[in-house]
Amino acid sequence: MRPVDPFSFFVGHASIISGLAGSTPSPDHRYCFHTSYLDITPGRAVFHVTIDRAHATFGELNIRVMALPEGRDASVAASLTIDLEGLGAKDLHRGLRFMAVGGVKYALYGFVNDTTDLKAAALDIALEELGHVNTHATAAVRDEAAPPVLARGDPKRTVSARRLLAEQELPPDIPYSQPMQSDGDDMELLDKRWPLVGIGGSDIRDRWGSCMALQMLDFVGLVTQDSRGLLVDMANEGLIETLKQAGCSINLIDLDADDIDLLALDHAEIDHDFAVVMAAAKWQVAGGMEMLSERVMECLAKAGFIVMIVEIVGGGSAAAFRNRMQQLTLNCIGMGHDVMQLFFPHGDSWYPQANTVSRFLWIARK
Repeated sequence: MRPVDPFSFFVGHASIISGLAGSTPSPDHRYCFHTSYLDITPGRAVFHVTIDRAHATFGELNIRVMALPEGRDASVAASLTIDLEGLGAKDLHRGLRFMAVGGVKYALYGFVNDTTDLKAAALDIALEELGHVNTHATAAVRDEAAPPVLARGDPKRTVSARRLLAEQELPPDIPYSQPMQSDGDDMELLDKRWPLVGIGGSDIRDRWGSCMALQMLDFVGLVTQDSRGLLVDMANEGLIETLKQAGCSINLIDLDADDIDLLALDHAEIDHDFAVVMAAAKWQVAGGMEMLSERVMECLAKAGFIVMIVEIVGGGSAAAFRNRMQQLTLNCIGMGHDVMQLFFPHGDSWYPQANTVSRFLWIARK
């Protein structure tokens, strides 16, 4: 474990965390801390942050791992948010994992969204270097956190995407991360393509999620004999039957409502070719989907795919949900995985009204 000075980037600048760092007012009123950029052993690494006797009544603390390739601007490799409301004189510890790449320097940066009354006795940062290089991470960082749209098999079907967000809808035969839209024609086509999914009286949201998962898995050649799949909280009979009829071996896991530590996944095999996961609203708290996706990733073979069906509960805002999915994506890239490009239609019409729900398809590869 390597100690890191939290305030070595802006030397002498005062932190918004009362009592810490220097006395010179910072030009950025949101500034909490910023380490200097460090050379890190390629492979998995963790920045550990400890805030002693933290106390606050309001605010949000954002912490980001910043990646700085030589001759390029810095980009976000991993991030998390801590809700400070009602925080009463307690020690805070958070670990932010990411994949370090050779030739790239890394720093840890902390700031608040607007302001806060956070006070603390001390702030300590330590770097844990775990090693074990994963070559998938190199392209992710050097392409400014813009993973490729992936395919397996025919290389002519692989599309290179330079940006995290797609500016326009991609061709219908290419899978990508996207929300469900109220388009009856698309659902009719999906029902025809995967007729078994409609059995058992499943509603349109469940049918859409199951059909889109099958579209994705079929595109990368995994709806086939001897593929091993893991279904987490995905109980659609038609999805299961379609995969089994194709010759896939399927394992089912239902997460108990109180199983916030995902203990059920401890008993899963670790060589699945794919996983289809239902991420209910309870997993969308800070760090929830990141923990869920990473634990499922541990159950996949190398280059295995995770297809996550994310529940969207109306009543919030499209912008907040969009930001949440980008945060999940950046965290996943920072862990050394690839993510299918995100597409959000123009406007907010795709976002559900209050008291209604919808779905978002999110796809990544280990």
